[in-house]
This record gives sequence, C-alpha cells and structure tokens, in this order.
Amino acid sequence: MPTDAVILYEHANFDGRTLALSSSAPRLGELNYNDIASSVIVQRGRWQFCEHHDFGGECMVLGVGRHVLSGHWNDRTSSIRPVFGNDDRPLPTTGGLVLHENTDYSGRQSMHVEAMPNLKAVGMNDKASSVEVLDGQWQLCTDADYGGRCVIVKPGRYQMGPALNDKISSLRPVSANTAR
Repeated sequence: MPTDAVILYEHANFDGRTLALSSSAPRLGELNYNDIASSVIVQRGRWQFCEHHDFGGECMVLGVGRHVLSGHWNDRTSSIRPVFGNDDRPLPTTGGLVLHENTDYSGRQSMHVEAMPNLKAVGMNDKASSVEVLDGQWQLCTDADYGGRCVIVKPGRYQMGPALNDKISSLRPVSANTAR
C-alpha cells in the first residue's frame, strides 16, 4: 500500500516531473516545486492546496481521487497540508493521527491531534490494529501515561504487528524532549 498521501504532477495528464508527499509542505519552493503542479492524485485524506507559501492566499480542499488543476489553479500551488473534521480544519503544528480498529484501516476509528495519556477515555484502549499518521511524529505506548513499550511513527500508514496490535494505551506528539 502506498505511503505517500499526495502526488503532484507537472502536467495536466498526470505526467512530467512528480513530487510525492506524506506530510505538510508549507513552502513547495524549498522542494523546487513552487507553482508547477497541474494535476494531483490524493491517495488518502483531505488536503488543502494554497496559492502562497505558508498556506496563504486562496486555498481549496481536495479529497481522495485524481484531480486536474485547471483554470486559476494550474501552476499556482505553493503550499499544501492535510486537513481534518467536517469543516476541513488544518492540523495543529504537532500534526495528527487516526487509530483504526482493524488492520485494513477499517472499523471504529479515533482521530487525535493532541496527547492522550489514556485511550480508555475515548474507548480505544488496547483496540487499535492500524494507524494513519497524517502529519507530525507521534509516540504510541502500550501502557497509559506513556509507559510500557513505545514506538515513534512518522507520516504514513502502519499495521500494528504482534508487538503492538490491540495494545496501544496512550499516544502523544513527539517533541525534542518527548522521546525517551
């Protein structure tokens, strides 16, 4: 299963130079891809595309699918980021993730954009079999209050495997002083 959430294409026919992303890109110019995209494939999630760097100017949101960026949007994208919720809110700077009950990213799910010292509070303690990290780095731990076995995950999709399947009890965004 692909780990890249978004693939930008230089030409409208999904051809030419590409840029694959799995997390926010506030300055596509730093990736040598400013104002170049003419088509895009969104493989997972919903993404906000903005005409200026740092998510400024006019923005639009695209969901899963193949999209030709025609008219005003052709060669105008300077920044992109994942969004969440019914109102397509940008993720906080710490990012966000979705826990899924089943290994195929289905079943009950729980979206998180902040630390959760005990997943029992949202009914997901020891229930996650897969996780989709939308942005940021996150620490997942087998015990409440960030104890037990912990792993750090980056943007992408992960199946928990035997060591963590149905064993995650707490999670938090990773900062310089979070990781053990």
